[in-house]
Order: sequence, then structure tokens, then C-alpha cells
Amino acid sequence: MNDFFMLGENVIFPNPMGTFSIQHIFVLFLSIIFAIWMIQDYKKSKNRAKYRRRLAVIILLVVLSRHVVEFLTGQYTVHRLPLHLCTIGAFLKLCDAYIENDYSKEVLFILTLPAAAIANIFPDWTHQPLINFNTWQQFLFHALLVNYVLMRFCTGEIKPNIRKMWMPVSALIFMLIFLLPVNHTLGTNFFFFNTYSPNSPLEIIYLQMGSHLYLPTFLLIKIIIGFSIYAILGGYRQIYKTGYRVN
Repeated sequence: MNDFFMLGENVIFPNPMGTFSIQHIFVLFLSIIFAIWMIQDYKKSKNRAKYRRRLAVIILLVVLSRHVVEFLTGQYTVHRLPLHLCTIGAFLKLCDAYIENDYSKEVLFILTLPAAAIANIFPDWTHQPLINFNTWQQFLFHALLVNYVLMRFCTGEIKPNIRKMWMPVSALIFMLIFLLPVNHTLGTNFFFFNTYSPNSPLEIIYLQMGSHLYLPTFLLIKIIIGFSIYAILGGYRQIYKTGYRVN
């Protein structure tokens, strides 16, 4: 099979991209430029509702493209089912784009935004070369997830409120209850509930806390990150509201 369509999970590529390599940093730089452009483009849009609906559909098509390629090349397994946080986030964005609601906004900002950003910073696909379908599909997919939320946040359409933290917490609990038996039955690792993603901060948690304390520590850190985001935004709003400036 052509290496361009290989996932590389059980393949050793002669020219892997490498985490935090020059190639990886270059892609991250492009992602930042892409995010800035999309945010500005969205701000200038005369029909933002239509803009985000089209973007939500594009994100789903990007997800679908990987599934189609994996199926056609015989690489599709139960591990590819769309049950990871970022993939679920793609469907949630479609819901958010067509049905305005606080729940999707809060979950997107607190759960999917950090997850998608961390995925591109600490990708588990850099064992593949830069010129690879899966490499670019993954980077593009997670970048679009980040950009969708940032667009809505930077235009004031998403305003996270700590009083609504029960929303992302309840979503996390629901997925935990649903996916633990799924992971156990299928031998999968959706949401990384069972073990860490290589070369990510989750690896440190697993190695330090061990397999028994990995999941509760992982969940606790997710909640702490959520509280931290709310605290930082709340502090910023208070400073902005009172007109206080740091010299």
C-alpha cells in the first residue's frame, strides 16, 4: 500500500515527522496563522450563522474522509469508531451551528477546545511522515475544531460562565458512564480513559500515578483545567469591567 495512506500504527516509517521537530513546529505555526485568518474572516462575515454551519459541515466531511480512506484501504477497526472527544466534538459543533444553545457552547469551550489544541501540540501521529494523508487530516481536523470555538469566543458569541460548569462536568460524567463499558467490551481507549496517548501530558500522569490512579487523576485534572479557564476569564472580565490596568 502507498505510504501516503498508511496510518503507521504498526508500520515503521523511514522518515517520521517527530514531535516538536522543525516540521511539527512549522505546522503549528501554520495553524496559528490559519486561526487568526479564520477569526478575522468570521468577524467580517455578514452572515455568521451560515458561515459556522458551513464550517461545521466541512469539519464532518474532514472526519468522514478519514473513515472512508481507512475503510477503502482495509485499515478500519473498532478503534476508529467516532467516539473520541474531538470526534464527538465535531458532531456537537454541527448541533451548535444549527441549534443555538448554552450547553453546546459551554462544552465546546471547556472540553473540546483544550482537547483539540493539546492534540495538535502533542500529536500521537508524528511517527508518520509529513507527507501523509492521516498526518494532514489530523492536523486540519483539530485546527478546525479549535478555530470554530475561537471564532465564536472572539466575537462574543460564546461567553463561558462558571455557573454553567455543571454542563461540561455532566457531559464528561455521561461519556465516562457510556464509554467505560464500551472500552472494556471492545478493548478500545476512547477519551483515553484506559491509558495515555504517547508523548502527551497524559503519559506523565500514567507513569507518575500508575494504572489504578490514572483515570481519577485524569478526570480531576480535567475539572481543574475547567475551573482554571473560568477563573482566568472571570479575572479578565473583572479587570476589564473596573478599568484596572497593570503597569
